[in-house]
This record gives sequence, C-alpha cells and structure tokens, in this order.
Amino acid sequence: MATSSGDSFRGFFRRAVLHVVGLVLVGALHRAAPARAQQANEAAEQLYIAKGCLGCHGASGRGGVGPELGRTALSFDAFLAQVRTPRAIMPAFPEEVVSTEDARAIHEYLRGLPPAPARLRRDTPQGEQSPQSCAACHRRLNPTIVAQFEAGAMGRAGTQNARVVHARREFNCADCHGTNHTTISASKGRVAEIKCGECHAQIYKEHVLDLGHSYGPGPGDLGPNW
Repeated sequence: MATSSGDSFRGFFRRAVLHVVGLVLVGALHRAAPARAQQANEAAEQLYIAKGCLGCHGASGRGGVGPELGRTALSFDAFLAQVRTPRAIMPAFPEEVVSTEDARAIHEYLRGLPPAPARLRRDTPQGEQSPQSCAACHRRLNPTIVAQFEAGAMGRAGTQNARVVHARREFNCADCHGTNHTTISASKGRVAEIKCGECHAQIYKEHVLDLGHSYGPGPGDLGPNW
C-alpha cells in the first residue's frame, strides 16, 4: 500500500513538473513571437529602403512622386504585377532585382504601417503661386530649408559647377518645384529626376538612363542612389 501511494505521488509530481515546464515553454514561445515579428518587420523596412521604394513612395510609404503605399489595400498579386509591369513612369523591377519573396515582405511591411499622423497645417496655399512668394513664406515657416538652399550651389548667383551648362545663372525654388502649390504638396516636395536632368544631363545619363533607375536597382543589381 505504501509503495502504491509512493508511486502515485511520484506520478502526480512528474505530471505537475511536466505541466509547469509546458507552461514555461508556451510562455517563452509567446514572448519570442513578437521579437521575431519585430525582426521580420525591420528586415522588410530595410528592403523597402534598399530596393529603392523610398525614393518615390516616401518614408513609411507616405507618398512622394509615387503614390502613397502605407496601409495599401492592394492584394499581393496586384502589388507584384505593378512591381513587374508598372504603369506610368515607374521603372520595372524584375525578379533578379526584387525577388518575389522580397516583394512579399515589402507588401506585408506596407500593409502593417501605422496611419499617417495628422497634418500640422491644413491652411496651405492651393494652386498657382508667385515664384517670388516661395522664399518669403518659407523663410517664416521653414527657415532652415531656405537657409540651406541659399547657401548651396543652386541658391547662389553664378556658376558653381563648370559641368552644369545652363543659360540662367541664378535660380529660385519655383525653377525646380514649379508654381502649383497643390501639386508640390501632393508630391511632398519631391522633384522628378527628369527635371534634374534638364541641367544635370551627365548625371542623369549615368544614374537614370544607364542604370535604369536613380533610386535603386540597375540591371541585375543595386546601383548607386542619386
């Protein structure tokens, strides 16, 4: 009887230990899952940057020259079709440049992005503006941007780079961004590479025409960013 009681106790103790071990393992797995998800998300974010998506579609997929992609409603098949055979001015990204696996990771990253924060200002100008009004307004609201422009080669009168041949020797914001503030806001202020190429013809040839895309993939490999 004593032996039976001892065996019963040992069996109960063994089951209890196994139960506790099981709970510990389940807890560890639950803790590890978010860490793995975070690592996968960070890797996908790096792909979004490295493959050139950020250049046109903006930080966190919030748009630029290309449309906003954050929290996209596109299915993966529709997303991949656009990557492989894009509409409009977007260059094609073949399998050897962006694999289907990488495209799927980027798609999942975009779908999981948080909503964009509320705009700081909603009373921005709309439609055509005077070229002279750009610096005056932004000097008050974004003084650092204006100071950077005026200190750079494009903001100073004269020729700063002998390789750039242009009839004009002094530029303002509107020369590159245009004067339609609605359009400028929609593209987050990004300037299309073809506009840059009007003055920087050699750079445009090397980084866009020869490589296939200035913000990332050249044929078969990643090219330099412009």
